[in-house]
Amino acid sequence: MFDYDDTLQGWNQSIDCCHWSGVTCDNSNGRVIGLDLSDKDILGGIDNSSSLFRLQFLQRLSLANNHVLDEIPSAISKLSSLTYLNLSNTGFSGQVPIEISQLVKLNVLDISSYFKGLLHMTNPNLATLIRNLTNIRQLYLDGANNSAMGVKWCQALASSLHHLQVLSMSRCELTGQIHKSLSNLHHLSVIHLDHNTNLGGGIPEFLAGFTNLTTLSLRGCDLNGIFPEKFFQVPRLTILDLSYNSKLQGTLSEFHKNGSLEWLYLRDTNFSSTLPSSIGNLKRLRVIDIEGCQFHGSIPSSIGSLNLLEQLYLSNNQFEGPVPKSIFRLRELQVLNLPSNNLNGTLKLAEILLSFKNLTMLDLSHNRFTIDTHGCGVNSTFPQLEHLSLASCNLLTIPKFTKNQTSLQYLDISMNHITGTLPSWIWGISFLNISSNHLVELEPPLTISSYLVDLHSNNFQGIFPTVPSHFDFLDCSDNNFTSIDPGIGNYLSEAFYLSFARNNLSGRIPTTLCNSTRLKLLDLQHNNLDGTIPDCLTNMTQLGVLNLRGNRLVGVIPAKFTTGCSLQTLDLNDNFLQGRIPQSLAYCPDLKVLDLGNNQLNDTFPCHLKNLSNLQVLVLRSNKFHGPIVCPGRHLNLPLLQIVDLASNHFKGELRSQTLFKWKLMMTGTTKEQSKSSFLQTSGEYTPYYQNSVSLTFKGLSYELKYILTTFTSIDFSNNAFHGELLVELGNLNALVVLNLSHNSFSGHIPSSFGNLTQIESLDLSSNAFSGMIPFQLANLNFLGYLNLSFNKLSGKIPTGSQLQTFDASSYEGNQGFFGPPLTEHNPEANPTTSSQGSNRSSKSEIIEWMLRGAEVGFPVGIAIFVGPILYIKKYREWYCNHLHKLVMKILRKEDNAMQRRRRRSRQQQHRQRR
Repeated sequence: MFDYDDTLQGWNQSIDCCHWSGVTCDNSNGRVIGLDLSDKDILGGIDNSSSLFRLQFLQRLSLANNHVLDEIPSAISKLSSLTYLNLSNTGFSGQVPIEISQLVKLNVLDISSYFKGLLHMTNPNLATLIRNLTNIRQLYLDGANNSAMGVKWCQALASSLHHLQVLSMSRCELTGQIHKSLSNLHHLSVIHLDHNTNLGGGIPEFLAGFTNLTTLSLRGCDLNGIFPEKFFQVPRLTILDLSYNSKLQGTLSEFHKNGSLEWLYLRDTNFSSTLPSSIGNLKRLRVIDIEGCQFHGSIPSSIGSLNLLEQLYLSNNQFEGPVPKSIFRLRELQVLNLPSNNLNGTLKLAEILLSFKNLTMLDLSHNRFTIDTHGCGVNSTFPQLEHLSLASCNLLTIPKFTKNQTSLQYLDISMNHITGTLPSWIWGISFLNISSNHLVELEPPLTISSYLVDLHSNNFQGIFPTVPSHFDFLDCSDNNFTSIDPGIGNYLSEAFYLSFARNNLSGRIPTTLCNSTRLKLLDLQHNNLDGTIPDCLTNMTQLGVLNLRGNRLVGVIPAKFTTGCSLQTLDLNDNFLQGRIPQSLAYCPDLKVLDLGNNQLNDTFPCHLKNLSNLQVLVLRSNKFHGPIVCPGRHLNLPLLQIVDLASNHFKGELRSQTLFKWKLMMTGTTKEQSKSSFLQTSGEYTPYYQNSVSLTFKGLSYELKYILTTFTSIDFSNNAFHGELLVELGNLNALVVLNLSHNSFSGHIPSSFGNLTQIESLDLSSNAFSGMIPFQLANLNFLGYLNLSFNKLSGKIPTGSQLQTFDASSYEGNQGFFGPPLTEHNPEANPTTSSQGSNRSSKSEIIEWMLRGAEVGFPVGIAIFVGPILYIKKYREWYCNHLHKLVMKILRKEDNAMQRRRRRSRQQQHRQRR
């Protein structure tokens, strides 16, 4: 019947099959009516010729949790007596056959799978498959792709399954809002539609009209709107799960006494308001999970009356005040999770632990607590915790009782004030975070069985010891280690994350690191490492991040990148590397960040990278790159590029349209995929722990962006030898935040299309040869915070009525004829309107100006007459008179020249009017 191993050895041919394991027979006639082969490790396929399909009277069949790995046989239709069919997690794949629809006696159909998309309902679709299955009470299709139904899936269910009680269609690619036709299924008691991310819309209130409803689970469906409070009054509702719908709003209303709710999951929704004291009326509650919401106010003391409560997750809200003492009366509590609120007060750790005999997880991190560890000695009799997190709790020492916590797997005591030596016994804990303390040394002997160790931001120093271990993750960044053992890669062969960033490491990069074949991140930035980059590092196909920035590395970039390269970040900035960018880097299609700035690379523009469609950051600043930015054959196809820095090289030539205008992100802004995260991130196991950074110059200053916002876009081509006119198409980059083209030889007019750069915050066009006037369209750039147009050949009036007047005069200096605020109020070359008025004003102004200048001359002369008699020494007297004479003559010459210019302009004006 099956390919199987020893698990079915009990099926002895000499014994009546009715006595075989998993077989049920009808007592009246001995016919097989039930077959339960779930969890039997059945391997291989079941084809249409299998003897299974001879069991014509079979009513119940379960093959759940096996490894069949084949399509569902069409011969399933021969089992026409089936009322129960369970093929869940069996490994079946492909199209669900139409023959399923012939099993018209079915009450329960379960073809669900943990793996999304193995099965699909395309042709036939859902509506066709269930049209004849009118007796179905329980339908489990989780993981089966139902996208072929579009938005009609509710109508399909409502038109055929009138007796449906359980609907479970999680991860089915359902689309469209929950349609009102579903209200016809009056018998529904259980609804599971989790992780249908295209469901959207609000939660319809008619679902609260199902009087038999016991379970409503809609987690991760991208729901929005306001959750109807009526659901909290559904009399039989025991499970409500709306988690991971970040746009779903709601409040917790007043709860009636003796409510039926047992599990309340609102994690990562936008529920807000205070937590009502009436929550104490829900005496059956076992789980409260409102982590990552917007609740505020104090934690109600009435929670202490929930005697059945086992798990309490209140983290990442805005709760404040002390923790009510009534919570410590919850004797059944297993999880107390309160981190990242504004809770305060002093908590005695011993009293907390003695209150909960079943406690396995305690997290009090990132509040305003002071944790008193008195009474927490080595021999304390506390419950055996699995998870303890006391980050940022003002601890001065490591709690000693943890030494005998043999079940402890997770310990986070980061961001405290712990000093001294890290004890050796602590290495038995699997997940260990002791970062951001003041520890200085590691106590020997080091017998390490931890898998994840975070020691960053302490004061550890000296040589990092050689210890056999099974580290998956080791972060020793921001310490004072001076060296690592050359053989480190031999005993970190299982590591996927290794960081010694910002230490004082010297010497060469150990080549044994290449033995860590699972390594996905290697971060050695900002040390004193020298020598060359080991060739083998660029040949590690699993490596996603290689950061060697800020060292003293020499030589060339190894050209060993191969097909299958997984690199997403390559940061070699601020070293002494020479040579060219390797052609083989084109084998890294996932590359997002390439930072080679501040080296001595001598190459032309890397056109061989033009098809790296995932590239978001390209920094080649301060090298010896040269030549034009022209790639033969096609555009630079870099649609996601958001930062490009080519400053301080020897690039030349004109900017051409094929250079820039496939940079779609700078035209349209953040993509849907990028908008899921605020920062540019690499993807992988290291994602929560690593952030890309970049050093840039904008607004006239240098910055190190430790986190690169996905909305930040920048072009810096400054300090090169580009020339020619700027293309009008530059104005199409309307998502651009920073544009620096300074210190080149660009000429012509500033394109009026720059008025389309509506997101621009920093614009530097200084030290070029631009001419003409400032386009008035620039007056509409409302976000512009830095502007530099100095040292060009610009002229005319600065556009008024905008923030262009708010910039310092230095933004406009070194041009030919600017006027208007913040410079002169009027055009100094403007002419009078009439000759007579001009002549009269001229003569009057001359008289006034001569009076003022006379005062300027008379004042020092008068001072000289008054002071002269006291100058008895001849040489001082001669020096004084000589300098006074020069001052007077200088003023007179200046005034005479100004008067002559005014007279010439007046005569020219009169001559024009006579003509």
